[in-house]
Amino acid sequence: MSVILDATSSGFFSKPSLKSRNTIFTLGQRGAVLSPSELEGPILVPHTVQRGDSRYPYETLFRSQHYALLDNGCREFLFLCDFFMAAGNSALDLFNSIMGKTLSMFLKSMSTYVSDCYDSIAVFLCIHIILRFRAITAKRNIPALDKYWDAVLELLWPRFELILEMNIHSIRNTDPQRLGVLDTRPHYITRRYAEFSSAIVSINQTFPNERTNALLGQLQVEVENFVLKMAAEFPSRRDQLIFLINNYDMMLGVLMERAADDSKEVEGFQQLLLARTQLHVLGKPVNSL
Repeated sequence: MSVILDATSSGFFSKPSLKSRNTIFTLGQRGAVLSPSELEGPILVPHTVQRGDSRYPYETLFRSQHYALLDNGCREFLFLCDFFMAAGNSALDLFNSIMGKTLSMFLKSMSTYVSDCYDSIAVFLCIHIILRFRAITAKRNIPALDKYWDAVLELLWPRFELILEMNIHSIRNTDPQRLGVLDTRPHYITRRYAEFSSAIVSINQTFPNERTNALLGQLQVEVENFVLKMAAEFPSRRDQLIFLINNYDMMLGVLMERAADDSKEVEGFQQLLLARTQLHVLGKPVNSL
C-alpha cells in the first residue's frame, strides 16, 4: 500500500513533494475517515489493495487496521469470558496472554512510523480515530483494549504537539527578506496556515483538547506577527494595508469554511480585517492602530 505523505516535510516553509503537496496542510476529504460510515466501514484487505492502483493516506490504513483490531478484540474477549467463565482481571489476563504480542507489534510499528512523521493532520486524525474507537469499546462494556488505546494516544499526542511547536518556531524565526519578492496578494505561507488551522479546528470540535487550542493560539499569534513583518517590507503605506487586508481576508475566508463562526481564530481575524479596512478607508498609516 502507498501512503500519500511527505515524511520529511517539517514546517510551513518546506516544499512537499508533488504527490503530497495538497495533503500535508489541507484536510480536503481526509476528514471523512471520522464519519460514522467510514469509521466502522469495511476493512482494507492488503493483498486486494496491492493488486489495484489505489493510494491511501496513513490515517485510512490506520483506521482499517484498528477497526479490525477493535472488532476481533471485542469478539475474542467475549469468547474468553463465556468459554472460560472468566471475569474481571482473570478475563483481562487471558486476553493479554493471547493478544499481547499482537498489540505490542502494533505499538512498535506505530512508534517507528510516528517518530519520522511530519504530517500533523494524519497524526491528529489518528488520535481522533482512537478517541472514537475507545468510546465504542466503552459503550460495548469491553475493557480489554483500554490500556492499548491509552498507549497509542501516549505515542500520538506528543508527536502531534511537537510538530505544532516546530511550525510555531518556523514562523517565529523566519526572516521575510529571505522569502523572495513580495506583492500585495495573499502569501502562500498565510494560505498554508489558514488551511492547516481550519483543518485542526474542525477536527478538534468533537473532542475538544485545551492543549491543542493553546498551541493553535500560539501559532496564530506568530502568524499575525509574521504578516506584520512582511507588510513592513513594502515602502508604501498603502501597499502595506492592502497586503494586510488581502491576507486577513483570505485567512478568514478559509477558516470560516470549516471553523465555527464564534471560534477564536475567526473572531481574531475578523477584528484584524475590520481594523485594517477602516484604516485603508480613512487613509491612515498602519502604525496608527
